[in-house]
Amino acid sequence: MNARMLVALPLVLCAFAKRADAGDAVAVVVEGSEDVLLQRQQFDAWENVCFGECRASVPVGSTLRIGGPGTVASAPFVVHGDEGSVATLHVKRATSVGLTSGITLASYGATAIPGGALLVAVFGGLRGWFSDLSWYASLGGVFIATGSLALLTGVMLIALNSSTHVSVTTSPQGRPDSNVEAAPTANALIPLVRLAF
Repeated sequence: MNARMLVALPLVLCAFAKRADAGDAVAVVVEGSEDVLLQRQQFDAWENVCFGECRASVPVGSTLRIGGPGTVASAPFVVHGDEGSVATLHVKRATSVGLTSGITLASYGATAIPGGALLVAVFGGLRGWFSDLSWYASLGGVFIATGSLALLTGVMLIALNSSTHVSVTTSPQGRPDSNVEAAPTANALIPLVRLAF
């Protein structure tokens, strides 16, 4: 390999990279939540594309996900379509607060129910000299009731917040919903946050 080839090789690689970046693109519209980030996978990292209900253009075949602060990230998905197609993402956001609350409530319920049952079993049938301890059985009933409610609520919260759900609708060339306006990218919002403080 001579010196000319060594000099030309980086230029050729750059040209191929630019040509790949200039490939078919699809418009992505995010709907359903103001508090999420649309992210695109770049090698082993996730790049922020836009924030909230927004519209952005990404290459066809991009791997995307919905995430952001306080949001349980969605499973990665791939955007398909032809040049100029519009992919509308209908987002049902799952929150980390909801998931943590669900785990806490379910853990309490799983502990309180057997504990309450044990108190009822031990102190429920006491008579005579030990009748003053029968209130422990009542306390056990309270644990069973509250534990059952907490367990049911916790399981529901975990199911609703285990992952952000995204359904994708792809349409041919054209604008999907005219009431969705383009939003600034997440990187563009950083100077605004700094100025606010």
